[in-house]
Amino acid sequence: MRLTLPGYGRTFKLGLQIIVGAGFIAATSSCAILFAANEAIRSNTVSAPPLDLDGLTRLTNDDFVYEHPSWSPDGKVIAVGRNKVSQTPMGPDLLAWEVVLFEFDGGSAILVGADQGRAQMSPAWSPSGDELVVASYDGESNRLDIHSIGTDSMRSLDCPTCDVPVWPASGDRILAGGILNWDPEYPGDFGIIVLNSVSGATISEHVLGDPFLSHFTTSPDGETVLIADYECTGIWSYTLGLRELASYIDSPDEFECDPALSRDGSKIAYTSRDSESGGAARLVVAEADGSNAEVLLQTGPSVLGFYQPSWAPDGTRIIFVYGKLSLTGSAYSTLYVVEVPAHLQPIDDAR
Repeated sequence: MRLTLPGYGRTFKLGLQIIVGAGFIAATSSCAILFAANEAIRSNTVSAPPLDLDGLTRLTNDDFVYEHPSWSPDGKVIAVGRNKVSQTPMGPDLLAWEVVLFEFDGGSAILVGADQGRAQMSPAWSPSGDELVVASYDGESNRLDIHSIGTDSMRSLDCPTCDVPVWPASGDRILAGGILNWDPEYPGDFGIIVLNSVSGATISEHVLGDPFLSHFTTSPDGETVLIADYECTGIWSYTLGLRELASYIDSPDEFECDPALSRDGSKIAYTSRDSESGGAARLVVAEADGSNAEVLLQTGPSVLGFYQPSWAPDGTRIIFVYGKLSLTGSAYSTLYVVEVPAHLQPIDDAR
């Protein structure tokens, strides 16, 4: 299921369980009933207001909610999760998520994969750009589906609690958030699951605990994870080999979230908000270690915010979500691309 995380109202899917604070509540609502009710209220629509800021390209203009944009390695295509039934008092329909592709230079949305009666979300590209891994949910449990873009074929990796996958540049592994140590007597712990990208075999598991229930980014070699705590009070670093968790970016006056490393690992983009409720929202770019942070975009106080930035492979642009994300009420967001000034762009010899 999906839960709304404190702070920015972000969400996370966990099979049949909903995390509330540090505990779990079994899901009891009928997905079929939920979908029918949502469809009946679908006419009450609203979209995020346009951002009047310099250097922006607006990619969407509809009443859907978008989450987790991911830029293809060749820089031509953006994959993103889209919910078609999102603006209801009950929040986005859990089975109405699909993954679509947008060509950056224009064109309509292209649906990834045939309709299989499963929700598809949180896309991440393979380093070659030939495949796209998504979290797939059938109303009972999750798995990871890997779509071949060229042949329109698909293979699946068995991982019942896996979500928000990341495919590092090393290519040999896929990292995903998931629930570890679960059994009928214990609700389990949030952590990182490392899978072989071909066989799906589990390489390692790393318990982080419920406070880190969130999507994340990795270094190019996949050995370091950067993740925000679920209240977005700061960004943390976790080293897989050392199994070591350390504070990474943490200002006492801001709530930092949504870390995204550039393709070469030299720059980091993240979102921040004033510590007071409903304060100004920002999109920030810094050196990979968090130093020399500079605000790229900023809005005045609002319930709307910036979410989930993703770098273009050459580092000249960043795509992000702007709007309102929620489980318990209507949600809506718009995809924007912002030009990155030369002095904030990654240093990549391949460009």
